[in-house]
Amino acid sequence: MLNLLQSRFPTLEELLAPHLMAQLKQGGKLSSYVDGALVQLRGDAPSALFIVERGQVIAGTEGADGSFVTAALLGPGDHVGDETIFAGMPRLHSLRAIGETEILRIPASRFLSVFNQEPDVGRALLTIALRRITFMIEFIDGQRRWPLPVRIAHLLLTSVEDRQHVGRHTIHCRHEDLAEILGVSRVAVSKALKSMQKEGRVTICYGSIELNDVQQLIGWLQDSCQVELIEPQPGWRF
Repeated sequence: MLNLLQSRFPTLEELLAPHLMAQLKQGGKLSSYVDGALVQLRGDAPSALFIVERGQVIAGTEGADGSFVTAALLGPGDHVGDETIFAGMPRLHSLRAIGETEILRIPASRFLSVFNQEPDVGRALLTIALRRITFMIEFIDGQRRWPLPVRIAHLLLTSVEDRQHVGRHTIHCRHEDLAEILGVSRVAVSKALKSMQKEGRVTICYGSIELNDVQQLIGWLQDSCQVELIEPQPGWRF
């Protein structure tokens, strides 16, 4: 299962009290999808909040030539759709299921009823949205500032949730996955990974990449970035 770009953002279930989460989910419809099934298209305007209950969903932009540029990987607890409900924006990304997937669709009317009555729902959504925005600002800044090996290291580290205690870490992804997300060629990614492997930072395996020493890679990344890496405060809650 792909764990590149695995979400490190809090979920609604983690931020809300159990009774509020149950109230929010009440009246939602659970839909099942097989591997590769289309969940939504870019430009759609469905008035509902989607919560991934099981499996994974890959979000990205499909080009007229059949290309697919990956933007994010959503796992259990992650949600999408608040931008459509609050900002009146069409769906920004197409969504496809990875493996057997279940998604809870909460109608906008039901969602807004709970939102208007429970301030904690709004606070939770704002927390998640701002975490996502901060990540994207850092990611975009890195794309402009860093050489490709550093950009790859930064991207690979997004899959490591406990960076303080994990030593060796396996990331299930292909060179094509990295190339699509970073907007470069597969050849360029392979060349950069080989140089990182030669330096002992990663080990290239079939269908996966091993981070040989997470803390060592973080130290190298900090030295190479020449800017302080920003991390959420541990244990923080609104």
